[in-house]
Amino acid sequence: MNNTKQSNKKPLIIGAAILVVLIAVFGTVYFFFRPKTVSGEKSISVEVVYNTGASTVYSHNTDAEYLRQALEEIEGLTIEGEESEYGLYVKTVNGVTADYEKDGAYWAFYTNGEYSQNGIDSEPVHDNDSFSIKYEKANAE
Repeated sequence: MNNTKQSNKKPLIIGAAILVVLIAVFGTVYFFFRPKTVSGEKSISVEVVYNTGASTVYSHNTDAEYLRQALEEIEGLTIEGEESEYGLYVKTVNGVTADYEKDGAYWAFYTNGEYSQNGIDSEPVHDNDSFSIKYEKANAE
């Protein structure tokens, strides 16, 4: 009977060991392939495109390593939203609120013309980057 209990625990122990190894592998892969930041002064541009189609462009020099910090430094640009485990979910830019629950509207972020793959708290800033913040609607026709 004691032998049966030990043999029943074997798959559990092997499974736990495999899980620990997988976590270590994924952690290592993320560490090496995560978005890289650059320290030092950088020159960036940020374009805000409103729901009316009008836009405002800001040129800014920053030492920020991530987009959120750079945006918070720009004079005349305000961003507001809700903090979450993923960082700031931007709901209002320069007083214009996008309400996804009401009409599917949201603020989309683009980096060098491509839809940003990271939130603003983890989007790295490099010299001569061009960012866009665009008012968009889901299921827009």
